[in-house]
Amino acid sequence: MAHIKQVLQSKLALNWLVLFSIQIFNMILAFAYFPFLLAKLGVAYFGELATFIALCQILIILTDYGLNFYGQKMVAECNEDKVKLFDIFISVTAIRLTLSGLYFVAVAGALTAIKGWNNFDLKLYGACFIAVISNAIYFQWFMQGLQSFFKLAFIQVISRLLIFGLMLIFVKDSGDLYFAALLQASPLIVASALGAPDLFRLFSKINRVWPTAQNLRLHLSAGRATFASTVLNVLYTSAGTFIIGIFYSANSAGIYFLSEKIIRSVQALHAPLVHAGIARSTQLFLSDKSGFRSFGRIQTILIGAIFLAISMTIFLASDFIRDIFFRGETEEFGKMLALMAFIPAFGAMSGSIGYLILMPQGDIRYLVYAQSAAFVVFAALFVPIISRFDVIGIAALATIVEFTAFSTLIVLILIKSFSKRAIDL
Repeated sequence: MAHIKQVLQSKLALNWLVLFSIQIFNMILAFAYFPFLLAKLGVAYFGELATFIALCQILIILTDYGLNFYGQKMVAECNEDKVKLFDIFISVTAIRLTLSGLYFVAVAGALTAIKGWNNFDLKLYGACFIAVISNAIYFQWFMQGLQSFFKLAFIQVISRLLIFGLMLIFVKDSGDLYFAALLQASPLIVASALGAPDLFRLFSKINRVWPTAQNLRLHLSAGRATFASTVLNVLYTSAGTFIIGIFYSANSAGIYFLSEKIIRSVQALHAPLVHAGIARSTQLFLSDKSGFRSFGRIQTILIGAIFLAISMTIFLASDFIRDIFFRGETEEFGKMLALMAFIPAFGAMSGSIGYLILMPQGDIRYLVYAQSAAFVVFAALFVPIISRFDVIGIAALATIVEFTAFSTLIVLILIKSFSKRAIDL
């Protein structure tokens, strides 16, 4: 109890509060503007938009290449050396922008081949792809590594409120589909513009050395393990909507997307708690192994308890939430929420163990193995389940997959704990 009290009274708790508040704000705003878009565009057009949003969520993770977590860890380790910070910032941003361009062309070509030129909406894809580019240039990872959480909170709140205001003013009906897609993809561009002056001040008086090809290769190599983890995760969290929209029904894709978006938005609340602790966890592992172990256990217990309570609340209130969004007209929406209710609990505990305990020790591969198992389950069961049970079955599969990742991670850690090189827990 004394350790928990110490954590709650520390600067870390304040960082938790700031990032958690940002995520709560983002979640509330998502709950507002996705139903707004559903009402204005109609289920079919919203389903088309949701399909490309889900695709771009996958591409965002592919573009990150694990560099958001790796970069934050590196910034925390050398936050007093501005020359190294500049190298990290430029290298990570250059890699992500290059990957964005490659993915845009590759995916456009693949979808044209699958759907045919006349059936592939390149304009809608291009408008949604702005989200991938804006994520590539946005430096949230860098500010988190420097622990500039208050500034980060201000930037994100202002940018998202501005975009939502424009959406309320200009999106009137299905004829505004492309403009709606462009707006929902743009908040991070505004956030980048608002935060740019701080970067200029930070790097204005240093001898800037541009990264070499060797440096870029080193950063790519270092981000590989985290990339494997995050890409497997996004494939089984976002691919469902995309596959349903491309190969089945836009209407089903829209309803599934909205229900999963609510669940994943709640699950994402654990990210600020984890991000706020990465820098501290890394520093403790380097200097105080006993403190590192206590810190990891306390974080995981707190996050697990919080999200188990949240999941239970969603499960009990699923019909009430359905009535808010659809006035009771779409029964399957409430069923999907109930079936996916415990995803936030499993996902939050996996994330906490993976990034606060395993990553500082260089053991992030165990999270990769666990998520690989989850992806295999998703890939093997998706087609049989949707063929027999439609999107309701996919909602149940999403929970099975998340539980597979969590339980596999625990089993792997227990096995490793009995080996010669045990994981610090």
